[in-house]
Amino acid sequence: MINVYAPQTNGGKRDLWAKIDKVLQEGHGWWIVLGDFNAVRESNERKNSYFDHVCARDFNDFLDNTGLHEYSLKGSKFTYLVNRQGVCKMSRIDRIFVCDGIFNKRPSSCVRTLRKVHSDHAPLVLTLIDTNFGPKPFRWFDSWLDRTGCEELVKSVLLDWSDMDPPDVNLIKKVRKASD
Repeated sequence: MINVYAPQTNGGKRDLWAKIDKVLQEGHGWWIVLGDFNAVRESNERKNSYFDHVCARDFNDFLDNTGLHEYSLKGSKFTYLVNRQGVCKMSRIDRIFVCDGIFNKRPSSCVRTLRKVHSDHAPLVLTLIDTNFGPKPFRWFDSWLDRTGCEELVKSVLLDWSDMDPPDVNLIKKVRKASD
């Protein structure tokens, strides 16, 4: 795991990224690289502050060269928020990147921003646990009762019940099968 606090200058950032790239190339195992990169990847990741095209290009090149991946961000679009003289500047400069091994093993993971309390940076949480709870619950619309054959279909499904799946999943499968 590498914790990053990148310098402000583009040259300083390039030097740091080269050092990180070297560590990743020489090391073995899985990597998580996280912290304040003081850089954004796209212009829409900044609001009310200057977007540096050169810095963004260098940052994206660094990520392409190292093969690091980024999970989707949940909670807030921006990780850095500061109010200076009545102007709220917002950027996504804090990030968590992972290597191929982690990304491929946990593709549905995400990064979540928490409420900022003691800093102008929002804390980030990397969630590697799959929170997919299966299919969405079955929905019933009252208007279906007016359809021809609806009542007979429901009765046939209930009479031919199987406990192999959870009841809502079983009902969904049977309704799909009956409507084909």
